[in-house]
Amino acid sequence: MRAGRILVIAATEGIRTAVASTLSAAGHEVLGRADHTHLEQDLTRFRPDIVIIDPALPGCDRRTLLGTVRARSTADAVVLTSPADTLAYVTVLLQRAAQTRTRITVGDMTIDVEAGIAQRDGHTIALTATEFKLLTYFARHRDRVLSKTQILTGVWGYDNYDPNLVEVNVSAVRRKIERYGPRLLHTVRGLGYILRTEM
Repeated sequence: MRAGRILVIAATEGIRTAVASTLSAAGHEVLGRADHTHLEQDLTRFRPDIVIIDPALPGCDRRTLLGTVRARSTADAVVLTSPADTLAYVTVLLQRAAQTRTRITVGDMTIDVEAGIAQRDGHTIALTATEFKLLTYFARHRDRVLSKTQILTGVWGYDNYDPNLVEVNVSAVRRKIERYGPRLLHTVRGLGYILRTEM
């Protein structure tokens, strides 16, 4: 199992330290936070594989917090049950992620993330490194409308750049994958883009 990046949000220092120590000892990179103030920034810059949330976190709607994690990243968001169970749970999540995220299928298109190859109807799609990263990001968020800001953050790592960058690259990816089949990447006017097999 590969080491993972784990974001731990727990108000109680003792719990935060116990979880962080357990995970760090197992080789994982851990970032501990006492509250959710920096969550969006951490999702962008730290890029966690898993976000662990203390259910007793004060001044925070847990559903809203989980929703933010899922909307702004591909991380698994879990609620802490006990420090003792955390390592086993993290191990299972990372193993599952390694198995499911290496190869992604959307309709008749397959993306081999590890090999850096996308194929459709038996044809290899010629993509640049950035285009492949963009297509993979869409595939990992399939059936979800993604705004330009989300895409800029998820693919390029920032959200204050010219959004035309997104338009140009989305158009290029769309053109290339449509050479071998019907449209998969759709524009949702005023909201962003969505990768799905039906519209």
